[in-house]
Amino acid sequence: TNAALADQFQPLLAQKESRGLTTRLVTTEWITANYQGTENHDLADKIREFIADSYANHGTRWVLLGGDTEVIPVRGVYASVGSTVDYALPTDMYYACLDGPWNGDGDAVWGEANDGSGGGDIDLIPEVYVGRAPVSTTTEAANFVAKTILYETTPHPNATTALLLGEKLDANTYGSYSSIPIRNTTIPQDWNVVELYDSSGTTWTAADLVSQLNASPNFVNHLGHSNEVYNARLVNSTVAGLTNAFPFFMYSQGCNAGSIDTHDVSIAEQYVVDDHGAFGVVMNSRYGWYIPGSTPGGSHYYALEFFDAVFNENILHAGQANFDSKMDNLFRVTATGAYRWIHFETNLLGDPETMFQLGDAGPQTGTITGHVYDDANGNGQLDAGETGKAGEIVYLDLDNDGYRDHGTTVFESRDTPQTIPDPGTLYSTIDVSGVGTVRDLNVRLYVSHTYLSDLTVSLIGPDGTRVQLFSGIGGSGDNLINTVLDDQAEISINLGAAPFTGSFRPEEALAAFNGKSADGTWTLEIQDTFSWDQGTLEGWSLEFVDNEPFAVTDATGAFAFDNLPAGDYVVRHEATVGSEDTGATADGVAVTLSAGQTVAGIDFYNSDTAVQIVDLGQVDYTALNRATGDGSVWYRLQASHDGVLSVAVTGGSIGTATLRDAQGNAIAASNLAGNTQRLDWLVQEGQTFFLELSGDNVDARIANLVSADAQGIVLFGTAGNDHVDLTIGDTIDLVVNGFDYRYTPNDFGGAFHLTFDGGEGTDSVDVTMNVGHTAKAAPGNLYIAAGQTVVDMTGVEDITLRGGAGLDVAHLYDSAGNDVFTARPGEVVLSGPGYVLRALNYDYAHGYATAGGTDVAHLLDSAGNDSFYATPDYAIMRGDGFYNRAKHFEYVHGYHSTGNDIALLNGSNGDDGLTFRPEYAILRGDGFYLRAKNFGDVVVRGNGGNDSAVLMGSAGNDWLTARPGSTTFTGDTFDLTVSQFESIYANAQAGTVDVAMIYDTAGNDVFTARPGYGRLTGPNYSVAVANFEYVHGYGSGGVDVAHLYDSAGNDVFNANPTQGVMRGNGFYLRAKYFDYVHGYAGEGDDTAYLYGSAGADSAYVLSTHTVFRGNGFYNRAKLFEHVYAIGDRNDTGRINDSAGDDKINVLADRLQIYYPGVMSELRGFASLVAASTNGGHDSRTVLSEPVLNLQWTGSWS
Repeated sequence: TNAALADQFQPLLAQKESRGLTTRLVTTEWITANYQGTENHDLADKIREFIADSYANHGTRWVLLGGDTEVIPVRGVYASVGSTVDYALPTDMYYACLDGPWNGDGDAVWGEANDGSGGGDIDLIPEVYVGRAPVSTTTEAANFVAKTILYETTPHPNATTALLLGEKLDANTYGSYSSIPIRNTTIPQDWNVVELYDSSGTTWTAADLVSQLNASPNFVNHLGHSNEVYNARLVNSTVAGLTNAFPFFMYSQGCNAGSIDTHDVSIAEQYVVDDHGAFGVVMNSRYGWYIPGSTPGGSHYYALEFFDAVFNENILHAGQANFDSKMDNLFRVTATGAYRWIHFETNLLGDPETMFQLGDAGPQTGTITGHVYDDANGNGQLDAGETGKAGEIVYLDLDNDGYRDHGTTVFESRDTPQTIPDPGTLYSTIDVSGVGTVRDLNVRLYVSHTYLSDLTVSLIGPDGTRVQLFSGIGGSGDNLINTVLDDQAEISINLGAAPFTGSFRPEEALAAFNGKSADGTWTLEIQDTFSWDQGTLEGWSLEFVDNEPFAVTDATGAFAFDNLPAGDYVVRHEATVGSEDTGATADGVAVTLSAGQTVAGIDFYNSDTAVQIVDLGQVDYTALNRATGDGSVWYRLQASHDGVLSVAVTGGSIGTATLRDAQGNAIAASNLAGNTQRLDWLVQEGQTFFLELSGDNVDARIANLVSADAQGIVLFGTAGNDHVDLTIGDTIDLVVNGFDYRYTPNDFGGAFHLTFDGGEGTDSVDVTMNVGHTAKAAPGNLYIAAGQTVVDMTGVEDITLRGGAGLDVAHLYDSAGNDVFTARPGEVVLSGPGYVLRALNYDYAHGYATAGGTDVAHLLDSAGNDSFYATPDYAIMRGDGFYNRAKHFEYVHGYHSTGNDIALLNGSNGDDGLTFRPEYAILRGDGFYLRAKNFGDVVVRGNGGNDSAVLMGSAGNDWLTARPGSTTFTGDTFDLTVSQFESIYANAQAGTVDVAMIYDTAGNDVFTARPGYGRLTGPNYSVAVANFEYVHGYGSGGVDVAHLYDSAGNDVFNANPTQGVMRGNGFYLRAKYFDYVHGYAGEGDDTAYLYGSAGADSAYVLSTHTVFRGNGFYNRAKLFEHVYAIGDRNDTGRINDSAGDDKINVLADRLQIYYPGVMSELRGFASLVAASTNGGHDSRTVLSEPVLNLQWTGSWS
C-alpha cells in the first residue's frame, strides 16, 4: 500500500500475527526507492520485482495489494476472442505469476503468448496468492479491514447459507444453467440454498436480492448481465445502502463488474469498500463469456472450479481457491480465445489469506475409550502387576462380521467393449449388490478414442445422482488407458494430458455419492459431441473402498475413538498370533453411544501363547526351504493383493500344512504324504495369515499373484523374474510362477479382461490364443483384443505370442534403441535392448520402428511362391498362409530361398539409387535402405525424383532392354524390371553374347557407343552400358544423333538410311532410326560402307571423312582407311582433294580416290563432281569410260 493508507491495515496484520502468521507491510514509496524493476521500470514492474524477491528469499505466500489502481497500478494485458480484442485487460495475475518476463518482446503490448522467456508464453502458474483491497481513502481501507477481521474471527451466523442468482441472458438462455450444476456438485446437501432464478414465467427483482443480501448469506453466486456500475440488478448506490450485519463473499460471471481501471469505484469495488456488503468478491474486469442455449460457457467452468475447490477440495483460503479454479482450467487456455481472457480477468477483490467458514461444527459427537491389557495369567481380568500392551489394534466392526474390513470391492462392466456413436450418446451399466453404503468411490476407465475433447463423460448412480467426470479434456490427443477418477488424486483431470494414464481428480466430485446406497444399477454416460473422430469404450469399473475405523494403543495400552456420531457400535480387539483374548470381552463389546457421551472402560485382556512364529512380512511370492528337524513353525504373512493366496507344499512322510487367519483360526489344512499339496484361499490386500508347517522336510511355495472377479483376472508381478503361461480358448488356463489356475469364459459372463504388471525383474509371458484376435506388443507392454476378451500386460521384457484358431493379427513395436525385426512364415521376432517380442503362427504380423534408434528388418520367404513388396515406409513378405510387414525401419532385407518368388521395390519421391546384382537388389534413398536377396524376379520403381540405377550382370549371357521409364535386364538366373529411373548404368561383366537394346525419348537424344561401352542420353534420361558384346541404340522422336567408335582392330562400319552398324572382333554396335549417324575409325585397317536410299541422295567426300545424306538420314564415316559410298544411280556426289598428292581412277560407274593412306570409292551415282582445289599434284586415270555424268574441276592432270 502507500504511506497514506498504511496505518489502516495495521489491525489486519495484528489479527493475522495473533494466529501465528508472519506479516510485513511495505509501502510503494519504499519499493520505489529500493527496486528498479526488470522490464519497463514503472511502479508495477518494481512491485512485481519486490514480490518475487520476497517470495524467493522470505517464503512469502499471501500478497494483499492495499489500494485501488492509483495506489497499486494494475497491469493491462493483451487478450482476444475472435474480433474482440483488448490490449489492456486488467489482471492481478501479473503480481502472482513471477517466472520470467510479461513483455519479452519489449513492445507496448503486455501478456502476449510470445512475451515469456525465450519467446514462449508468459508464466500462468502462480508462485504467490494475490488479492486486492481496492481502496482509495482511509475510510474505505478501514471498512475493508473491519469486515475482513469480522469474518476471520467471528463465527458466521449463517455459515451454511448460499444464495444462487441466475438471470435471463437471452431468449433461449437462463443463468440457472450454471448455478444448478454448481449446487449439485459442490454445495453440501445439508446447506440452506436460496435460489433466485429467472424463468419463462418469473423474474426476480432488485428488492428481492437486497432482502436476501441483508439477511447475511455466506456465499453468493451470480450469472447475469452486468457493467461497470450495474450487477445482479443492483447499482452502486443500492450496494452502498446494504445493511447486512455479517459480510458475505460473492462470485459473479457478469461482464465488466470488476473493471477497476475504468471507474473510480466499480460495482465490484463498491461491495468491498463500504461498511456493509462483501468482505471479498471475484468479478470480471472485462467481458464474461457464455454460450447461448444450455451448454455451459467459459466463465461457468471458472466459477464451478472455484466452488469445487472450496467444498470438494477443502481449499478454504479465498486467494488459493481463486487460483485453483484457474489451474483446473489451465488446460483450456491457448494463445488467444475466451479461456485466456477469463484466466486474466477473474481478479479477487479481497484478502487472499482469508479462510471461508463452512459451518463445520456439525452435530455433537461422542467418544469410546478403553485399554488392552497384558493378561499374564490368562484369567480374563486385570491383576496386580499386569500392564497395558502398546501397538495393539482395536477396531469398530461396523458390519459385525468379526473381521476388520480394509479393502476395495471392484465391479467391472460386462457389456463392453462398445462403439461410441459419432456423434451420439453411449450408455453402459454395471449392477452392484452387497456393498451397502458408499464410503469412497473411484471409477476406472479404458477408452480408445481420437480427439478426446469430443467427449463428455458422466456417472449416474442408482438413485439418479449425476456426476460429470470430465468434458472437453485432452485436446486433439487420444485414449484413456487404465485411467482412475479419484477424489483424493493429486492432479485434476483437466490438467492432465492425453493419453491419460494413472489417477486424476474428476471434474465434479464423486463424493456426491457418499452416504448413498451403492446397490443397484450404475450408468456410465458418454456423449460424443462432434463428428469425424471415433472410438470405443473398452471397459470400465467401479471401485468401492471400505475401511473400518481402527485405533492403535499407546504405551499404556489406551485407545480412543473420538468424534463418533451417536449410534450403536461393536468394538473388537484384533488379537495377534501367539496371543488370545480372555474374559468377557474376548468376542467384542457392543456400545450404544449418545450424542456428546463418552463411554469409557471398554477393556480387553490378552494372553500370550507358546507358538514359534517366523514373520515373512508382505508376500507376493516366496519359497520356504525347511531343513530336517524344523518342527512346527507358524509363518506370518500379509497378502500383497486382493485375490487368491496359493500355497504349494511338499512334505516328507509325516506332516501337515495348515492355513490360519490373523487370529490363528485354522481355515484350510492338508495332510502331507510326500506329494505336492495345494491350498487356495481368497484374500484381501493387507490381510494377515499364518501358514503352519509341521513335520520333517516340509517345503512350501506361497503366491499371491492372481485376482479374479466377475469382470476378469488381474495378475501381479514381483520384484524378481516372473513367468506367466496363458492359454485362452474354451478354457482360460494360467500358470504363474509355477502355480496353475483354470477358469472358463462363463466365469466372467463372456466378457473377460486380464491384466498383468510384471513389475521389477526380467519377466516373461507365453500367451496362446485359440480364438481369433489382435495382439499389440511393445517393449514391456502387451495388449490383446478378441471380441469381449482383453489381455493387458505391462512391465514384461520377454513376450511370446502363439496364434491358434481364427484370424490372428500381431503388431510388434520397437524401443528407442537399435532394434532387429526378423520375420519368417510362422515366426516373427522383434528384439532390442532389454526385450524380445515373438509372434508365432500368426496370419498377419506387423513390426513397427517408430520409437527411435537405427532399426533393421529381415523378411524371409517360405518354400512356396512368395512376394516381397518394399517401399521407403514399409515392406511386406507374403505367401500362402502368412503376411509379414515391417514399417518405418531404416534397413529392410528380403530373402528368397526356394519357390518362384518376386520382389517389388518402390522408391521415394526423392533422389534414390538402385544397385543390382544377380544375387541381390538394393534400393536406397534419404532415410531408407531396401534389399532383395537371391530373388530371380525383381521389379523396381523409382516413383519420382532424380533416380539412378547401377545394374551388374552375370557370368552368363545377359540381355538389357532400356526405354524411358522402363528397363528390363535378364539373365540365366534373374529377371529385373526397372521403371521411372532417370539414369541407368548396366555392366554385363562376363558372358560372350550380352545384348543391350537402348531406346530413345521423344526429344533430342545422343547415342554414343564403342566396344565395351554404350550410352544414350536425352531429356532427363541417361542409359549407359558396359561390357555388352551387342549394343543397339534406337531413335524415334526428336532429332537424334549416334556416334559409333571402332576398336583397335580391323573393323567395319555399315550405314544406310535406316541404321548404322560398327562391328569388329567381339563387338557389334548398331544405331537404328537415328537422324545423324557418325562412324569413327581409329587404330586398325577399318572399312566403311555407306548406302543411299531409293531417293535422290548426295555424298560428300574428303580425305578425313565421307558423308552420305538424303531425305531423313545423315551418315558419316570419319578416318576410315577404306570408304565405299554406294548409290542407286539417281544420286549425286562431290569428291574433294586433299592438300597432298591425290589420284582418281574412273571405272565405268565407279570413281575411286586415293588420298595418302585412304581410299574412298563412290559407285552407282548419276553424277559426280571431282574437285582439285586444295593443292598437291592430283591425277586422274580413266580405266573404263564413265557411265555417269562426271565433272572435273580444278587442276587434275
